[in-house]
Amino acid sequence: MLITSVWGLVGAARSGVRADDMGESRIRVYGATAIVAACAISTAGQFAWDTKFWLSSLWVLAKDQDEGITIVVDPALGRLVIRGPFGFGTTRHANDALHAAPWVRLVELESPGGYAIEGLALARLLESRAVDTLVLKSCASACITAFAAGNRRYLGPLGRLGLHSAGPGRRTSKMDVNEVHASFLRQRGVALWLINGELDTPFDDLWVPGPATLLGSGLVTDLWKLR
Repeated sequence: MLITSVWGLVGAARSGVRADDMGESRIRVYGATAIVAACAISTAGQFAWDTKFWLSSLWVLAKDQDEGITIVVDPALGRLVIRGPFGFGTTRHANDALHAAPWVRLVELESPGGYAIEGLALARLLESRAVDTLVLKSCASACITAFAAGNRRYLGPLGRLGLHSAGPGRRTSKMDVNEVHASFLRQRGVALWLINGELDTPFDDLWVPGPATLLGSGLVTDLWKLR
C-alpha cells in the first residue's frame, strides 16, 4: 500500500509537469497534484497506523499475556480483582482464575475499558459464574458490560461508572457491539433511558451518572458499605 501510494504520487507529479509543458494553468495542474499527494499521504498514514495496531495485537496474542491487566484472587478480601484495560486474553485469564478459586462469589473491577468484544466475553463469563460485581474506584467503557453481569452490582462510596457508545473501530460487518451491549444491559434489568443515554454519548466523551441515577436505572443494585 505504501509503495502504491508513493508510485501514485510520482505519477501525479510527472503528469503535472507534462500538463505544465503543454500550457495548462499551473494553479489547476499543481492544485490537482497537491490533492492527489494529500490522498496518497493520508492513505499511507492510515495503513501504517492500522498495521501498527494489528501487529501489536498479534504480539500480545503470541506472547499469551496482556501486560496491561492484573487478575488476582485476594483470599483476605474473598474476591477476584481485575485491574487494568481489557486486552486480548483478559477473559481467558479471568476464567482460569475463577476455575482455580471456585469459592469466589465477588469480582472487583477497576478498568478504563478496552476491547469491547473482550468486555462482552468477560460479561458472559461472569454471568455464567453467577458472581456479584463491585466497583470501588472506576469502571468505564467496556468495563460497564462486565459490571452489568453481576447478580448484585455494588458501587463503593468513591466508585464511578463512565458510560459512552463504542467507537467505529468496535464494529464489524457481522456485529454491532453497541447493539449487543444494549441488549445485554436490557437482559440484566437496566432501564432503557440509561442505555439510550449511554448510546447517545460519543465514544470520545464520558458520561458519569451519580449514585442516585445509577440506582434508579438498575445498573447499580446496591451501595457498598465499608466492611
